[in-house]
Amino acid sequence: MLKVTITANDSPVTIQDPRPVTQNNNEQAVVSVLENTTREMVMQWGQLERIQSQLTDLAALDLISFVIEPVGVAGGVAEFAEQNANLDAPSIDGVDNGGAAITVAGDTFDIYGANLLGGMVQASATVAADTALGSVLLEALNPGYAGNLYDFEVVDSGSGGLAVTHSTVAGRIVISIDLGGSTTETCTGVAAAINTDMAGLVFATVVDTGSTVISTEQAVTPLTGGIGTGLTVFLAGIACVVDAIDITGAPQYKITVTSPAVGGFGLAAGDTAVLKITSNGKVVTSNLTLV
Repeated sequence: MLKVTITANDSPVTIQDPRPVTQNNNEQAVVSVLENTTREMVMQWGQLERIQSQLTDLAALDLISFVIEPVGVAGGVAEFAEQNANLDAPSIDGVDNGGAAITVAGDTFDIYGANLLGGMVQASATVAADTALGSVLLEALNPGYAGNLYDFEVVDSGSGGLAVTHSTVAGRIVISIDLGGSTTETCTGVAAAINTDMAGLVFATVVDTGSTVISTEQAVTPLTGGIGTGLTVFLAGIACVVDAIDITGAPQYKITVTSPAVGGFGLAAGDTAVLKITSNGKVVTSNLTLV
């Protein structure tokens, strides 16, 4: 069993379970929540499966916020996600403000959770090989605002063998892949050299055929993305500024945000503010008590 808590924001909502109630089950066919009220209910796994898409769609429109909790079942939420092949949905595990609570005056705080990027690949680029069967994908490990300040180039100095170096040029970090006179450097070798030089900054993986030879015919190309438009964070309906994303612990993430002052919107200490993260079309919410 699961406990589902639904809060309707500015208008009443009704969620219809497509399966009708019969005399042989006690599942509720219709869930109605009045505006600015919260309703808690306990339901079966099957019913939650059937109304999950409605909950997500309404949350994406800011009409509701909802929380799913297990009732008497260890790991109930995780089990539900697995049963629905929904493990890529984001979840909020906790919020930290350096040991203090979130205040009504606006603050910088960290949000911890699983898959908070919703499957997005942020700040990435691809080095193409001589054929369409092989390439190297580069991804910034901590994109933040600077994730798209990486450029890369493939050059050939003519001697010395494969070498990867990076330097700062006009405020941008340029990753230089020097083939060093070799005409046989493969995707696997280049990816390994990048990971040695850029450890902790950029991670390279081989796409398709690792034995494909890398070409020298490459332009200087920036990593694209940074935080990206697929991630938004709202506290009490106010957009937060995303300062940094730490994805090194994937699928666990830490997103650092700065929230504007919310006191002007009629909130006071003790009020509940909804923290809402939308990432790549997926929504997760959590209720915070302000101080």
